[in-house]
Amino acid sequence: MKKSFENIVGWVFWIIIVIIIGYKPIILLFFLLFIGLLFLVLLISNRKNSKEKRAFIKNNNRRIFYLYSSKKRWITYINHIVLPMLNDDIGKIFNDKGTIRCDFDTSIFYSYYYQLDKIKYPLFMKIMNDKAVGVSIYNDLVELHNNTIDVIQFQNQVKQKLSELEKKSQ
Repeated sequence: MKKSFENIVGWVFWIIIVIIIGYKPIILLFFLLFIGLLFLVLLISNRKNSKEKRAFIKNNNRRIFYLYSSKKRWITYINHIVLPMLNDDIGKIFNDKGTIRCDFDTSIFYSYYYQLDKIKYPLFMKIMNDKAVGVSIYNDLVELHNNTIDVIQFQNQVKQKLSELEKKSQ
């Protein structure tokens, strides 16, 4: 009985090996086709993103963007003080509870935002030849909120921050 069991196990083992060897070229072919299609999709996507990014840089080089969020603590100050004082040529990027609202592709936004990951919201960001520089007005808003400065002082500090941004980007 033991001998026949060993024979069956041996035969099953050899049948599995033959099946694996027989189907290996087919499995390898499908694997290579999958990898090739994945590479092609990534290549097309990368070219499309590169084209969009080049167009974005061409249209927005040296442009300033104001990045702000929907935090309850700041939204009143931002809507009533900061946004009205900004020129129309300053782009606005709104982070609405994690959803970025802007007038261009958000993947382009993230490529620049990640360059400023140490700077707190709200902030001003300037695009310079595919590089981003930024200044935060977070501390200025804290001072305004705590009544250590008034609105006029706050607006002057924001203008100063914009001047700093210009100096940083030269």
